[in-house]
Amino acid sequence: MATELIKLTNEAIKHKVSSTSNNNSSKNMFLADDSTCWNSGQGMPQYVIINFPNKVKPTKINIMFQGGFVGIDVSVETGNSLNKLMEISKFEPEDINSMQSFEILYEENNEDNYVEYLKLIFNASSDFYGRIIIYKLEVFGCEYK
Repeated sequence: MATELIKLTNEAIKHKVSSTSNNNSSKNMFLADDSTCWNSGQGMPQYVIINFPNKVKPTKINIMFQGGFVGIDVSVETGNSLNKLMEISKFEPEDINSMQSFEILYEENNEDNYVEYLKLIFNASSDFYGRIIIYKLEVFGCEYK
């Protein structure tokens, strides 16, 4: 198993989102261009599901929201099947425009930590209508070898 921390997301990563608004592609949050974003529709919860091409162990999430449209109660679920995702972490971003980093800690270091799917569930938003705007989403971790 590898221990080198690498960026696991890029513009070609397979993913799915709960909704989109204003014709902003969800792909925008994975681009290197900070001027593009993903706008969710209204309502809670909103989510982003990432399907990694190989098994990985996600250990860090960097996310940059637009202030006023921040997911303020975030659950992290992982697994090797969309039908069998388990919550492994929670975090609460601040309502700011800056890049924020969140570590994913594991109780044990074993092969079960290596997964094909990561789901971020935004259970609440700083926006009254439940909209989320993400300019950048990066996941770091290790590849399974």
